[in-house]
Amino acid sequence: MNVLRSLQKRPTTAVLLSLATALAVILAAVLLWRTGGAVPSQAEVERLCVVDAGVSLRQWTHIVIHHSGTAQNDAATIDAYHRHKRGWLNGLGYDFVIGNGTLSGDGEIEVSARWKRQQQGAHCPQSGMNRHGIGICFVGNFEHTPGPSKNQLRAGELLVGHLAARFSVPPDNVLGHGQVPGARTKCPGRFFPMVRMRQAARPR
Repeated sequence: MNVLRSLQKRPTTAVLLSLATALAVILAAVLLWRTGGAVPSQAEVERLCVVDAGVSLRQWTHIVIHHSGTAQNDAATIDAYHRHKRGWLNGLGYDFVIGNGTLSGDGEIEVSARWKRQQQGAHCPQSGMNRHGIGICFVGNFEHTPGPSKNQLRAGELLVGHLAARFSVPPDNVLGHGQVPGARTKCPGRFFPMVRMRQAARPR
């Protein structure tokens, strides 16, 4: 009865908004694919990058590297922020999120519904990167803290290597967010080893 009285005192719109928010977070979690908390194998990376049945691949020409700018995060929490604070209908703006062992595994790759559906991104509007640049976000703030972790870097190298080979992305087209012409940001931070991501894109 106390719960019912409490609900009755609240405006109906507020109750509905709370329910809608909770449902959106649950739905976002369902729509995220992940590797299960460990650095994936090459075969697992390839499986993660498969898109939904009947969906045509976009013509990706670049890979754009980001950091979350936070010590703790995962795809679900970033999705909630993008969806409810930024007001982005399709939620998570990145295609992939690589965890640091806080809210997801250290080196765990989470794949967004945006990638599965091959929708354009919402991570870097400059130079048309949302249309033709694959967005990969590493959890952490590498402007202030050395990193990413060894597991994150290994997972990132596997992911970048596979995507670069699959879409013929040359190493010079693997960019940090701040290296995109027109972008005014320090992302992914001064401590992020972009050289390693470009090396991962070299043809094998």
